[in-house]
Amino acid sequence: KSLHALIERTDFIDGTGLAVEGVTLDAKGDLLEQTKRLLRALNYSGIGCAQFLVDEETNETSFLEINPRIAGNHALPEFAGLDLGNFLLDQALNIPVDLSPVYGRAGIKYCWTGGDFMGIKLALLRKEISIITALKMIARAIFIALRSDVHMVFSKKDIKPAFLALAQTMPRLDRWKRPPNPAPQDAKTSLMQSVNK
Repeated sequence: KSLHALIERTDFIDGTGLAVEGVTLDAKGDLLEQTKRLLRALNYSGIGCAQFLVDEETNETSFLEINPRIAGNHALPEFAGLDLGNFLLDQALNIPVDLSPVYGRAGIKYCWTGGDFMGIKLALLRKEISIITALKMIARAIFIALRSDVHMVFSKKDIKPAFLALAQTMPRLDRWKRPPNPAPQDAKTSLMQSVNK
């Protein structure tokens, strides 16, 4: 079972970090063959996520890692029909698994809006972007969310996790309250407190 996902944008403006926008590509090809060779050499079984850097000009690849999990992007292979959750459970319970090839289809657009918003918030707090740029990035994130086929957290069947994740990216209103003004002190009292410390 395999799926090839291209990361088009991440949660950090420098391109590092976690995927917030992408699309699936044809799962058959050189990366699949490289991954198969690695898995055979490692005698690897189970599910996982093999990651490569691919030079867009030369198509040269650099292997990064194999994560022995799917984790945050689990919704994508499930949406693509790979059914990795049941595959892993069957394997763990020693239930025979079907090892015939299954390839996720190309062209599935995916996003992680909560991660996108958190990345924008952090970039703004670090002063890496202006408020105008942040607003443009928020508009883009919303546009991407509306046009994506699958969301890493949001599901129409259960919307609460997505809204709770988004709520974590919003500024807390209680932090906007001004602290009460302390009672004014005269200069002599302030000086005495400083000397006594």
